[in-house]
Amino acid sequence: MLGSIYRAITLKALAQGLDLTQEADRQRLDGLAHTCQVDTQAQFDGDTLRVVTYLDGQDVTDAIRTLAVNRGVSEVAKAPEVRQAVLQIQRRMAGYKREGSETTTDKLSTTDLVMDGRDIGTSVFPQAELKVYLEADAAVRAQRRYEEMQRQAMAKKENRSTLPTYDEVLRDLQARDAADVNRTHSPLRRAPDAVVIDSTNLTIDQQVNKIVELAQSRMA
Repeated sequence: MLGSIYRAITLKALAQGLDLTQEADRQRLDGLAHTCQVDTQAQFDGDTLRVVTYLDGQDVTDAIRTLAVNRGVSEVAKAPEVRQAVLQIQRRMAGYKREGSETTTDKLSTTDLVMDGRDIGTSVFPQAELKVYLEADAAVRAQRRYEEMQRQAMAKKENRSTLPTYDEVLRDLQARDAADVNRTHSPLRRAPDAVVIDSTNLTIDQQVNKIVELAQSRMA
C-alpha cells in the first residue's frame, strides 16, 4: 500500500512534466503531494483478490508499475515534505485520529488493519501489534516483478517487447533499495521487534500462511 501511494505521486509528477533529477522540479513535489487524492481498494477479479490504486479518481494500478515510475519513485520517496503528506494519507486510510480534536483521539481507531510499506513499522505505525519484515533475494524479487509485468501485458494484449528486460528490472530494484536504505528521512530498516520472514523460497500462499499464523498467535 505504501509503495502504491509514492508511485501514484510519482506518476502524477511525471505526467505534469517534472524532471525528478532536477532540484527545481523536486521542490515542487511538496505542493503536488498535498493535492493528490490517493486511495486503495481490495477488489475481487473472479477468485483473485487484487489491490486497486486510484489517483484523483482514476484507476492507476498498472500505470504505477512502469519502468519510468520505478526509476523516479525513490527521488519522490526521499523528499521529507512528500513523506509527511503520505503519512497523513496512510493514517487517514487507517482511521488514525489526531489528539486535540473534539471528535478524535490520538490513537489508531481500527483493529483490523493490514498495511505494507518500507517504513510502516518504524515511522508510520511504530505501535503496531505485529510487524513483519519480509525479505527475499534481489534476483528472486526481480524475477517476480518481471513475470508480473509480463502477465499484466499479456492480459491486456500489449506488446511485451516494449517491457523492461529482467536485467533492467534487477538494476532498478537494487538502485531503489540502495536509495531507500541511505536516504536521510525514514530510511529503510527493520524495526527491532519485527519478525523476519525470508520469502526467497516461499510461494505466496506459504508467505500468507506464515503471517496469518503469526497474527493469530498474537490475538490468542
